[in-house]
Amino acid sequence: MNDLGSLQRTPADVGILVQRDLHHAPVEKSLQVALWISFLSKNDLANVAIWTNARQDRKTMRLPQRRSQMMVKHGPETDHLTEESVNRLKKTLYELENVERPKIVVDLAHAITLGDFSENAEYQDAKARLARIDGRIFGMKERIKNAIVIASGSSDGMVGLGSTVDVIMNGKQKTYRILGPQEADPSKGRISHLSPLGSALMGKSAGDIVSYITPDGAPSTVEIISIV
Repeated sequence: MNDLGSLQRTPADVGILVQRDLHHAPVEKSLQVALWISFLSKNDLANVAIWTNARQDRKTMRLPQRRSQMMVKHGPETDHLTEESVNRLKKTLYELENVERPKIVVDLAHAITLGDFSENAEYQDAKARLARIDGRIFGMKERIKNAIVIASGSSDGMVGLGSTVDVIMNGKQKTYRILGPQEADPSKGRISHLSPLGSALMGKSAGDIVSYITPDGAPSTVEIISIV
């Protein structure tokens, strides 16, 4: 690779040339990587795959999943999100794709100049960070794509997704907002419509006495005071 016209090549072509020229003289290697960084900076980094050392990495490169991602079963019943949450996801996705990922790509390009991939700690670290951030980007895109936006409030006077419900529980008044599983946090008054209490409240009206089974298996009741 010895001319700027090579910047018109595809990411795959550039990556193959990077791998080939890493075995050449230091000057050529430095020029190669500099041109590669220039190529990456002028193209859509979010869609650029890392092709260097392809044969070694093809079988080992995997997008990691967090434990919480593996435990959650996704589907129409679990994809409900408030508009605020969808907007937060979009903002985070933008930061990952346009700020964090480009930095990691540059770090990886620098690590390649050090050569010897098998014992190159900087290369292995950058490659792992790229895989992690790509996993996060993929997961966020899926959540945004599949999101079913929850409307706020109750339109018919009955408890539904997005409703805020005041109840009497064990002689005390408590307020809960009914949301999807991804946003549930009982300690903050947000419960899932699939939880024991949430599912029991769904479709009920003010003044109703609602029976349900608590997570520890004990029967309990609440009285609905108001629905917003």
